[in-house]
Amino acid sequence: TFYENEKDDGIVDTYTVQIERAPGHGAVAGLRVPGCGEWTFAYYSNGTLFDYTYDGPAGACEPSADVVAVAYPTQVPTPAPSQVPTAYHNLDFPACGVKIFEGGKNVVSDCARDEWIEEGEQANRFGCCDTITNACVRKADPPRAGRGLDGKDNDCFWKSDTGDPRATHWHFAHETCTDLGLKLCDVESVASAGCGKHGTGLKCHLDGERLWTNIPCDADTPGYDATCELATPVPTAMATEEEEEPTGLDLDEAIFELEEDWGLDIHWSDAPTLLPTYASTDSTTDAVTNAETPTETPTET
Repeated sequence: TFYENEKDDGIVDTYTVQIERAPGHGAVAGLRVPGCGEWTFAYYSNGTLFDYTYDGPAGACEPSADVVAVAYPTQVPTPAPSQVPTAYHNLDFPACGVKIFEGGKNVVSDCARDEWIEEGEQANRFGCCDTITNACVRKADPPRAGRGLDGKDNDCFWKSDTGDPRATHWHFAHETCTDLGLKLCDVESVASAGCGKHGTGLKCHLDGERLWTNIPCDADTPGYDATCELATPVPTAMATEEEEEPTGLDLDEAIFELEEDWGLDIHWSDAPTLLPTYASTDSTTDAVTNAETPTETPTET
């Protein structure tokens, strides 16, 4: 839905427009506004905009509710479901940590359990991967507006706005790649998690360095701590119900439990009577007995 601020009456009008997105990172590649025309956008490989065209009238354009913008055709068919689980793509840090790759190699250095670590020997850098090809990209080409460059005129993703080295935690790496229309690398290969083969001139000082990934650690990862699998059970919202003692209303259940617990062979004929007994009194009353009242047997005539 497209919104226009109508200055004459102060009412905001809405119009249905058509948007086309580029495969992979989902950037807007085309915009058709009814009564105005079409915009098309072009991007660099890192997802930043570098050019656009417009085929509508010059100057301000007023959308029209009487015109229907033609829908864009589907660019690629819907992919078939994968035969393997989808790679981890959630901003929640995996409970057992993520794999740290050595830059320029297909080598897992260790397992990082601390998502916020930024300094010391465990400080990590990162590159970003294409969402379709999984190829790692180390820098913006051309450089992003307002960014400082390093000594070799590179706009490296992991470096600061002034082009200087800086400490990076996992969330910063994840968000930086996502904002660029890319992703934090999640495929184990030298071209992806290793961010390019060592010595091929990819620059940005990632070769031989520790690189963040979005690949959860497993039992084969160096430094893996199996205690991470012992999750604390979630407390129940309601109190556990206490067992009720058997009463005369569920005597059959009580007898069944006795038979189960003690191996007793109890039958209904052995069960005590449920009729109450009465205490004796000094008053002259008839005693309550369980004796059956004799009856006269009818004689045959």
